[in-house]
Amino acid sequence: MTDDDRRQRAQQTRRDQETLRDTLEESDDREIAMRWAKTPEAQMHMQSRVRASVESLTSELVKFRKSSDKASDRLVWLSALVVVLTAALVALTVVLAVRS
Repeated sequence: MTDDDRRQRAQQTRRDQETLRDTLEESDDREIAMRWAKTPEAQMHMQSRVRASVESLTSELVKFRKSSDKASDRLVWLSALVVVLTAALVALTVVLAVRS
């Protein structure tokens, strides 16, 4: 076995050990989190966070609805203005056609 082969094997062994260590640390963190999630304090904390998120989303929806109502009112008035101007153009065209 050459020195290069030994170095490559040593590097691979180190990488494997680091991967194993990371996996074990992650599983420990996950297990601790899962144990904590089952406690009443954790459930109350999660419920309060969900409640706060729902309230935030509700306020955003209310703001969106108000702004969309305002925009639709503007569009209705603009549409009415276009209809009135179109009617005026048609009337002026008829008057010009009759005069000539």
